[in-house]
Amino acid sequence: MAIEDSSSPNGLRLVIEDYPYAVDGLEIWNAIKTWVQDYVSLYYGTDDAVEEDRELKAWWKEVIEKGHADLKDESWWPKLQTRQELIQSCSTIIWIASALHAAVNFGQYPYGGYILNRPTLSRRLISEKGTPEYDEMVTNPQKAYLKTITPKYQTLINLSVIEILSRHTSDEVYLGQRDGSNWISNPKAVEGFKKFGKNLENIEKKISERNHDPNLRNRTGPAQLPYTVLLPTSETGLFSMVVKGRVVLMQKNVLETVTDAKELVSSAIKLMSSSVEYDITKSVFFKLISRTKSNHCSRDGAGKVGKETCLENNVSVLRSLGERREEFDIYFEWDAAEMGIPGAFYVKNLMNDEFFLASLTLEYPFPACHQNKDKNKIHFPYLPGNQTPGTLRKYREEELKSLRGDGTGQRQEWDRIYDYDVYNDLGFLDSDIQQDHPILGGPHYPYPRRVRTGRKLIHNPKNGSEYEEQGQNYVPRDEKFSHVKTSGFLEFGKKTLAAGVEPLLVSLYLKLTSNEFNSFEEVQKMYEGGITLPVSVTGPGTQNVLQFPPPRVIQESKFAWMTDEEFTREMIAGVNPCVIRLLKREDLAPRSNQDCHSNQASTITKEQLEINMGGITVDEVTIYTD
Repeated sequence: MAIEDSSSPNGLRLVIEDYPYAVDGLEIWNAIKTWVQDYVSLYYGTDDAVEEDRELKAWWKEVIEKGHADLKDESWWPKLQTRQELIQSCSTIIWIASALHAAVNFGQYPYGGYILNRPTLSRRLISEKGTPEYDEMVTNPQKAYLKTITPKYQTLINLSVIEILSRHTSDEVYLGQRDGSNWISNPKAVEGFKKFGKNLENIEKKISERNHDPNLRNRTGPAQLPYTVLLPTSETGLFSMVVKGRVVLMQKNVLETVTDAKELVSSAIKLMSSSVEYDITKSVFFKLISRTKSNHCSRDGAGKVGKETCLENNVSVLRSLGERREEFDIYFEWDAAEMGIPGAFYVKNLMNDEFFLASLTLEYPFPACHQNKDKNKIHFPYLPGNQTPGTLRKYREEELKSLRGDGTGQRQEWDRIYDYDVYNDLGFLDSDIQQDHPILGGPHYPYPRRVRTGRKLIHNPKNGSEYEEQGQNYVPRDEKFSHVKTSGFLEFGKKTLAAGVEPLLVSLYLKLTSNEFNSFEEVQKMYEGGITLPVSVTGPGTQNVLQFPPPRVIQESKFAWMTDEEFTREMIAGVNPCVIRLLKREDLAPRSNQDCHSNQASTITKEQLEINMGGITVDEVTIYTD
């Protein structure tokens, strides 16, 4: 869809100039890559520094061999031997996790919420002339279309799900933003990140301007739906025997996990009878680790470890029931002449409840260390593996061993361990045979993988297989939704699914309503008053349930989605612009040259395509795909 052109702003000339996903995306991509380049240059001055970083190599090896086992032997993988390869690879990962994800996710309900516009299912093939289905399509196209696309039951489930997935949560953190200032202590990195955020602000202004340009018809189209899915919206104490610090943390709200009256009473009794257990100043301990002085008794040169100390401020448990940041003073016995300069620290939590450690700041002229959510962990400032001081390497290896896991034990909620398992536990019946539980992705390239849970295994004597008992999948602690996002997600899910779908499921189960939409008007009712169900299902009161908010694609016009212009526009500015791929020569090959088992060749000719290609020929484009 583009040709290399050094005279173009991004080094590429788009075949379709009014291609919102590509135009907006290229600007965001360049902003990401510039930020990554600035960041990488702070820590890797040469290509040799990248090549010598063992931890970086181990991470990349895991990305390829475990993350993409089915593609691990492909020749196109970057070797990650140079700074440019590192910059390109990190930029790609950030792009996929941010802008690309936004482009294919947040347009789901605006476009696909109107099931007639983007059905999630096609139940039959395009009918051929001379068949009853073809005659029906000619005489009653609405009925034929409704018989082909997603039926009523699946539509209601699909809309309930994508409405949830398309929502921005109240604690959303956008590209170029941080939810706190403790993510790094390097002032150059902070300054580079501010520049990145400023670049994204300027890009957002440009996107808004393009959306109001009447000459760019693909930006809004007949549906008047603007393309918005890519909018990015310390000093003294060096020689002191005591080093003062400040700990900032957020305790988990005890009441967040209460689901019934019994648990509420239990929590109240626990709070009143066990003050020591809930007194954080008596339950959380820290120890500093030297980065410049090693323990002479240690063969591996591990840094000296200071004395254990606890938080100072005597804060009661009631103050910490709300999820808000709290600051505590802490004092470490630390003789700089004997212990050197701190470089990492241990933290130990003896409470049953979790807390989020936002930062530990010392009155000491060196980078602070921060960010953790675990019970008993070592903390490090970020350094490339080859730059980790020798005195800290033992502790770093200890931490990496903990993170990687050893494939044993059952994972707990507070764990932060990343070992892997395969899917073979998706349902279990007494009648199962071996083939009923294959490994998802096959035995050679099991993909995708899940994080290992360590749940108890159930043995099936009938076929000799073992499956994990049912239960929640383990998610590493720092990968979980925040409490705000989780509660908001669940509340909205209960409102949408439980309150709306359940009555309808009953009605469908009892066959009180048809599973087929009878007309486009019946579909439209889902957004205008809801679906009418019998009183026998809903009970006295309202009979209208499950009303969905009108998707943006029909807010300005109920019929614009039916036009060829809008259909075409949504291919490059809709819910999934990635379905477009580069043209290949074989796509235009005569049917007689096509293998009988291959995809059907297009009937479109080169001449028809070139009319809308701004002077670029098909041959020029296909050069880059051969």
